[in-house]
Amino acid sequence: MSATGIVVIVVAVIVVVALLAGLMTALRRRRLRGRFGPEYDRLVGQRGSRLRADAELTRRVRRVRRLDIRPLADEARAILRSVGRPAGGVRRQAERRAVGVAGARDRGVEGAWLPDG
Repeated sequence: MSATGIVVIVVAVIVVVALLAGLMTALRRRRLRGRFGPEYDRLVGQRGSRLRADAELTRRVRRVRRLDIRPLADEARAILRSVGRPAGGVRRQAERRAVGVAGARDRGVEGAWLPDG
């Protein structure tokens, strides 16, 4: 094989490797952008380059993969739901007590500021 043939093959291999690397980078970037949404764009602006943002988000993904994340038991999920929505319990109880105090002092606000329901 001549020197020209070898050079052509080497250049072709380099071009194919560069194209594959570019394709893999584009696919990884699309996947990160789909997963993180607006956070991806914010991080690009903050880091000043897509490459740095990609590296940061890839580190985050790897770190989360290493965590032992397990689904909550039904009982724990129910407790967290009730804590996350105190409007049904704690707030109504506080409102009733406040109205009771105001009514006891004859301020004439009995039920005027309570939400419907």
